[in-house]
Amino acid sequence: MIKIKYDLKTFILFGLIIVICIISAPSSLAQNKNSISEQSRIIDSLLALIKKDGADTSKINHLIFLADELRNNDPKTSIEYAKQALLLSELKKFKKGVGAANIIIGTAITNLGEYENALKYLSAGLEISKNINDKKNIARALGNIGIIYDDCGDYPKALDYYLKSLKIDEGLNNIKGISSELGNIGLVYVNIGDYSKALDNYFKALEIMEAVLKKYSAIGNAHEIRRSKYGIAANLGNIGIVFNEREDYPKALDYYFKALKI
Repeated sequence: MIKIKYDLKTFILFGLIIVICIISAPSSLAQNKNSISEQSRIIDSLLALIKKDGADTSKINHLIFLADELRNNDPKTSIEYAKQALLLSELKKFKKGVGAANIIIGTAITNLGEYENALKYLSAGLEISKNINDKKNIARALGNIGIIYDDCGDYPKALDYYLKSLKIDEGLNNIKGISSELGNIGLVYVNIGDYSKALDNYFKALEIMEAVLKKYSAIGNAHEIRRSKYGIAANLGNIGIVFNEREDYPKALDYYFKALKI
């Protein structure tokens, strides 16, 4: 957890941010409505595909995509769909689906704060993914296990898992995975007070997400544009937090404003 310094400058800074949030509320609400509309379209499309699918790997993959889309905003529903994918994967002996479904269930349960149960599913997904050399899901499981240790305050263990995940994603050239792990590593360094390393990781993650946004903007992929903008805003906000912790309030405010504009 990030400590807040309760001095006059910090209160002034947060007061200014609140004012800006109020002023920019109409445009922010419009952007939020667009994001919700885009996500609803994706969910409806996946539900339609699932209805048409037979009991095969196509249905498993669509259930996994749907569960993944819902894992943050509606983790309980995400778990329901992921468990359907898990059951069907087990029946079809589709090991990649078994591994992926376990990882999504664990991720959604993490969002509910049930860490012990989440770790059980993530560890199962990790083991299965290792057995079939599914490197992308190995990296994802490692990263999400890192989040659990991070949330529980075990920063050395969290950092170890994040770095393992990052190494695999770098080998795969998984750009979004690399950006995500850099951001997570940055957060660990914030929590242990190493702000220089935190900024180094956040700026690297920001640069990657800006390149990803440019790529998907060129081809008009609204879903990936939305996700890229979220990643950019998160990194800008995190950079602002670091400058705030350093008591460099003008820079902190500048990055908070940049995050609000995304």
